[in-house]
Amino acid sequence: MKLPEFIRRPGSPPAEQWQFTGLLLDPAADCGTVAKPCFLNERGGVGFGIVNGPASGSGRTVALNSYLPALRPGHYRVAVLARKLVLQNSGAGYTSYTYSSPARYATSASVELRIIAASTKWRADTIARRVEVLKGPQPGGIAGDEAQRDAARQLAFLNDPAAWTASLDLLPKEEAVLLAGLERGRPQARVCELMQSRIPAPTQSVSSSYLYRLSEICGHATRRATTGDAINRAAAALAGSLAAKQGWAKWDAFATFRVVHHATVIIEYHRRAASRIAWRPG
Repeated sequence: MKLPEFIRRPGSPPAEQWQFTGLLLDPAADCGTVAKPCFLNERGGVGFGIVNGPASGSGRTVALNSYLPALRPGHYRVAVLARKLVLQNSGAGYTSYTYSSPARYATSASVELRIIAASTKWRADTIARRVEVLKGPQPGGIAGDEAQRDAARQLAFLNDPAAWTASLDLLPKEEAVLLAGLERGRPQARVCELMQSRIPAPTQSVSSSYLYRLSEICGHATRRATTGDAINRAAAALAGSLAAKQGWAKWDAFATFRVVHHATVIIEYHRRAASRIAWRPG
């Protein structure tokens, strides 16, 4: 899906605009209707945006898998849904819009998808090809960067233990995409165990983003660990392995300690502040 990038230009604001509000899916699953379109299901994607310009010529390419839920094998049609906005207020330095009343919608042309069950061989071959792209030399230009990002996206969308391991091996390359894929992995307990076991590995990059995502995954898996406790345990494991870390993984570990230390102090401050407020007389 390609959405234009909105660029505000001088002059009077348009009287109406159309806002991207998600995807329609036929047949619908847990989402896909006008009442409940399929919307962003991962971090770092494109949120609400104006789709009728003025815009740049290139636009931004978005993976449909970032919006669609896991679907059963079959035939589907997908279309972009937009909702009408009308100018509400405009003045020096500000402009505000509101939804039209009654609500008005517009859709793009639809595309047809055929989903089939993936074989074990297909999964293994796909993981190997995507890893080869991501381990290759850094490409030049926008097209090369997009090819690497696409490879990372496909690897991240494979809910497969081999894909999880490959993603961890590749870090910190395309870190935001690959960590989001690990958070989508099911069952989360297995992802939690894998990420914890990899912290001491000499070549494993462990950034602050790694620790925060790990704390969320493990917290959801156990339903009892707090973010601060999980980060502290992971940071302790990282500290114990620091002497064995190699190359860039060691530099990443040093940088992570600085960030985690400040974050832990802030978490503890808010915890104590909340405790004082809770027990204040009256």
